[in-house]
Amino acid sequence: MLDAHSNETAVSEFIEEMGILTQADDLPRIAGRIVGLLVIAEHPLSFSDIATSLQVSRASISTNARLLMEIGVIERVAISGDRQDYYRLAPSCHLLLLRRIITRVERMREAVSAAGAALAKDKPAVKARLDGLSQFYSATCKSLIELCEQSEDLINRTTTSS
Repeated sequence: MLDAHSNETAVSEFIEEMGILTQADDLPRIAGRIVGLLVIAEHPLSFSDIATSLQVSRASISTNARLLMEIGVIERVAISGDRQDYYRLAPSCHLLLLRRIITRVERMREAVSAAGAALAKDKPAVKARLDGLSQFYSATCKSLIELCEQSEDLINRTTTSS
């Protein structure tokens, strides 16, 4: 069993890692830290809760929460008897994130294919490398789309049976 300090350290490291990973996905680091916090939160959190936990200004939380809501990763919820807005992860946010990855991989495939058509006419070695990359991105895309569809089916079955 983890002691309180070890648990705090693990939570802090997870939140920071989510920030770094989200930043690599072209989103602000604070947005990733918010996602990380909401992943481990046992209940929806207010702006104040999030700002205090992350030691970030309410304005920064507001800006990044709006961005995360626009892309569908988090949602605003009301708590009866409380006038504050609260936030939690959207139920299928992982599918949205997977779709963002699929879009990025498709763009890579398109760029490689276009380069192959434009650059590799007289260069068999270059054409072979670009064709290989294009096939890799195509196969990756296909697999990710299948994973997304399987996850959607699982969610639909789980939601329907509840």
